[in-house]
Amino acid sequence: MIKIAEHIYFIEGNNRGSFPFANSMLIRDEQTILFDTGIGIEKLKELKDMVDVVINSHLHPDHMPGNWIFGDKRIMVSEIEFDQCHLKTLARRYVSRELEDNWIEFVKSTTGYRDFQPTDSFYDGEVLVFGEIEVIPVHLPGHTKAHFGFYIPDVDLVFGADIDLTFFGPWYGHRESSIKEFIRSIEDIIRLDPVIYLSGHRKPIFGRWEILEELERYRKVIEERERKILSLVDGSKDVTDLVAVSPIYGKKPYLKDFLDYWEEKMILHHLKELEEKDMVKRNGKWIRLKEV
Repeated sequence: MIKIAEHIYFIEGNNRGSFPFANSMLIRDEQTILFDTGIGIEKLKELKDMVDVVINSHLHPDHMPGNWIFGDKRIMVSEIEFDQCHLKTLARRYVSRELEDNWIEFVKSTTGYRDFQPTDSFYDGEVLVFGEIEVIPVHLPGHTKAHFGFYIPDVDLVFGADIDLTFFGPWYGHRESSIKEFIRSIEDIIRLDPVIYLSGHRKPIFGRWEILEELERYRKVIEERERKILSLVDGSKDVTDLVAVSPIYGKKPYLKDFLDYWEEKMILHHLKELEEKDMVKRNGKWIRLKEV
């Protein structure tokens, strides 16, 4: 647990916060608030008696698998996802029907997930007060339709969750994901102009200029992927062929069925963007209309 500012702490998840784990933010004020529960089941058990409220950024299984540990506490999710907390419901959102059962088993076996029932919801722009610290949920869709970050104006801090500023880049591998919304969400964070940035999968970043540089670098990954996919569209490939080339993930040493599915969705999002720009069209195979 690392102190970031008065009342505010960063807790790194197992495996340095990498999937299938995630980092948390903890506020110790008149109440103790834990943001996301993907740090590891044993770490969460050590916090159980301390925590009064759990708040989830979104319902990805690396961000809320330990909610059940706090079943006798307040558990807050966004109003968008309040009735979608069952794993079967999430599987229908996140993977194909053919992969649902395997995905559910994977989540349970790797994260320790158990179903839970939220007690409260929050909404975009609501001011949450737990003592001296005020926290404002900020709707940041694109990654998922209900992805939220949290802004603490007193210290100009953003907990960006899965706008994670990792070097892999933005992840938008669901049907409900959106490249346009992801870019707008990055721009929304830039407008907040934070001094401290906490990521779901990376160590804290300090300094306005440093954070802006990282946000700009992160956004450019989307542009680089678009150029790479456009260069591969030569009239001979359908989406399955593009997934086999793997312009986004590259090597897939594990979870290949899941990664292939999510890469397909990310490629399709890019092809949709390119089609809207009149740069590609589909005629059985994808055809490039403009040069890279």
